[in-house]
Amino acid sequence: MRKVAIPIVLILALMASLLVACGKVEEPTPTLPKYESAECQFAIPPGQTVECGYLTVPEDRSQPDGPTIRLHVAIFRSPSDNPAPDPVVYLAGGPGEQSLETVPLVFNPRFAPFLANRDLIMFDQRGTGYSEPALDCPEFTDLAYETLDQDLSPEESVTLATDAICSCHDRLVSEGINLAAYNSAESAADLNDLRIALGYEEWNLLGVSYGTRLALTAMRDFPEGIRSVILDSTYPLQVSLYAGAPANFDRA
Repeated sequence: MRKVAIPIVLILALMASLLVACGKVEEPTPTLPKYESAECQFAIPPGQTVECGYLTVPEDRSQPDGPTIRLHVAIFRSPSDNPAPDPVVYLAGGPGEQSLETVPLVFNPRFAPFLANRDLIMFDQRGTGYSEPALDCPEFTDLAYETLDQDLSPEESVTLATDAICSCHDRLVSEGINLAAYNSAESAADLNDLRIALGYEEWNLLGVSYGTRLALTAMRDFPEGIRSVILDSTYPLQVSLYAGAPANFDRA
């Protein structure tokens, strides 16, 4: 009679499942996203009720035991006596727009109408605004002010700007920041973690410009929990953010 060889991988898998079933080994517990209340880092608009906090998430989800980052979040409460349970979440553009920094200037005329029947959630996406770390480039900003009154040629402007951006890149890398982790897929996972951490079964996404790309990424990767989506100035996932910009400007 022929003997049937059982692959070692199957034997190990069977042993592992038996150990778990017998209580010898505990199954790993998924790490839940962590949200903590905190003081708002911006001036609260007159007449608004807002609660702020920080969401802590992995910088790189492929390295769950690696560094973490914190996203600053603001929950504006509806004045309605019976608001709907599913809030609106604003996804800012850019990429890189500092969503919460603009709150004192534009919230009441631009966003307050959304509060009629629902709460509104705004947050600084990873790498922006009051979130930590913020990938700001003072090297580039300072250059803009320093050369404001200089009659530079296009070639000189490009050279100086490139040098400033490269200096910013090198500084951030030297500080241990994994720049490759600041992308739409990670931000969409941040968004889903925020929904779970705040305890919402579902909510509504409002994306503007780059925020539409983030909304589309969330629809693709985390469709559960999304009740509705509004896309304003849509940037499809299959389109390069920058390569087509000159043609888009020309067409517009």
